[in-house]
Amino acid sequence: VSTVSPDSSTADALAAVEAGGHGIVVVVNESRVILGTVRAAALESAGNDQLVDHVMRVGPTTVRPDESVAAVRERMATRDVTSVLVTRPTGELIGLLPA
Repeated sequence: VSTVSPDSSTADALAAVEAGGHGIVVVVNESRVILGTVRAAALESAGNDQLVDHVMRVGPTTVRPDESVAAVRERMATRDVTSVLVTRPTGELIGLLPA
Protein backbone atom coordinates (compact mmCIF):
# COMPACT_ATOMS: atom_id res chain seq x y z
CA VAL A 1 0.00 0.00 0.00
CA SER A 2 1.25 3.47 -0.83
CA THR A 3 2.05 6.00 1.88
CA VAL A 4 2.44 9.76 2.08
CA SER A 5 3.24 12.24 4.83
CA PRO A 6 0.56 14.60 6.18
CA ASP A 7 2.27 17.56 4.54
CA SER A 8 2.15 15.98 1.07
CA SER A 9 0.06 17.71 -1.56
CA THR A 10 -3.20 16.16 -2.65
CA ALA A 11 -1.71 15.88 -6.16
CA ASP A 12 1.22 13.82 -4.84
CA ALA A 13 -1.16 11.68 -2.79
CA LEU A 14 -3.36 11.02 -5.82
CA ALA A 15 -0.29 9.90 -7.78
CA ALA A 16 0.56 7.55 -4.89
CA VAL A 17 -2.99 6.14 -4.89
CA GLU A 18 -2.77 5.46 -8.61
CA ALA A 19 0.66 3.84 -8.26
CA GLY A 20 -0.49 1.65 -5.37
CA GLY A 21 -3.53 0.24 -7.10
CA HIS A 22 -5.69 -0.01 -3.95
CA GLY A 23 -7.71 3.21 -4.33
CA ILE A 24 -6.35 4.45 -1.02
CA VAL A 25 -3.20 5.99 0.39
CA VAL A 26 -2.10 5.71 4.02
CA VAL A 27 -0.89 8.85 5.77
CA VAL A 28 2.04 8.10 8.06
CA ASN A 29 4.54 10.05 10.13
CA GLU A 30 8.33 9.72 9.85
CA SER A 31 8.20 6.51 11.95
CA ARG A 32 5.54 4.98 9.63
CA VAL A 33 2.90 5.28 12.35
CA ILE A 34 -0.54 5.58 10.77
CA LEU A 35 -2.20 8.97 11.07
CA GLY A 36 -5.06 8.38 8.66
CA THR A 37 -6.12 7.38 5.15
CA VAL A 38 -7.36 9.13 2.03
CA ARG A 39 -9.35 7.59 -0.80
CA ALA A 40 -8.91 8.62 -4.42
CA ALA A 41 -12.38 10.21 -4.58
CA ALA A 42 -11.60 12.55 -1.67
CA LEU A 43 -8.33 13.59 -3.29
CA GLU A 44 -9.97 14.20 -6.66
CA SER A 45 -12.67 16.41 -5.15
CA ALA A 46 -10.17 18.33 -3.00
CA GLY A 47 -8.15 19.73 -5.90
CA ASN A 48 -4.37 19.76 -6.22
CA ASP A 49 -3.40 22.63 -3.92
CA GLN A 50 -4.38 21.26 -0.49
CA LEU A 51 -2.35 19.30 2.00
CA VAL A 52 -3.24 15.69 2.75
CA ASP A 53 -3.78 16.38 6.46
CA HIS A 54 -6.77 18.57 5.50
CA VAL A 55 -8.57 15.76 3.68
CA MET A 56 -7.44 12.57 5.42
CA ARG A 57 -9.77 10.41 7.46
CA VAL A 58 -8.39 9.69 10.91
CA GLY A 59 -8.91 6.47 12.86
CA PRO A 60 -8.79 3.79 10.17
CA THR A 61 -9.51 0.20 11.12
CA THR A 62 -6.30 -1.64 11.99
CA VAL A 63 -5.39 -5.14 13.10
CA ARG A 64 -2.28 -6.83 14.46
CA PRO A 65 -0.54 -9.61 12.53
CA ASP A 66 -1.22 -12.12 15.31
CA GLU A 67 -5.02 -11.71 15.21
CA SER A 68 -6.98 -14.70 13.97
CA VAL A 69 -8.48 -14.64 10.50
CA ALA A 70 -11.94 -15.21 11.97
CA ALA A 71 -11.57 -12.22 14.30
CA VAL A 72 -10.37 -10.01 11.45
CA ARG A 73 -13.24 -11.05 9.19
CA GLU A 74 -15.74 -10.36 11.98
CA ARG A 75 -14.23 -6.94 12.60
CA MET A 76 -14.34 -6.11 8.89
CA ALA A 77 -17.99 -7.16 8.66
CA THR A 78 -18.93 -5.20 11.78
CA ARG A 79 -17.28 -2.04 10.48
CA ASP A 80 -18.40 -2.66 6.88
CA VAL A 81 -14.90 -2.29 5.43
CA THR A 82 -13.31 -4.14 2.52
CA SER A 83 -9.74 -3.93 3.76
CA VAL A 84 -7.83 -3.30 6.97
CA LEU A 85 -4.39 -1.98 7.76
CA VAL A 86 -2.01 -4.30 9.58
CA THR A 87 0.15 -2.61 12.20
CA ARG A 88 2.68 -3.36 14.88
CA PRO A 89 1.63 -2.59 18.49
CA THR A 90 3.42 0.77 18.07
CA GLY A 91 1.02 1.71 15.26
CA GLU A 92 3.69 1.26 12.58
CA LEU A 93 2.25 0.21 9.23
CA ILE A 94 3.05 -3.31 8.05
CA GLY A 95 0.62 -3.59 5.14
CA LEU A 96 -2.93 -3.76 3.81
CA LEU A 97 -5.13 -6.84 4.12
CA PRO A 98 -7.94 -6.93 1.54
CA ALA A 99 -11.18 -8.86 2.07
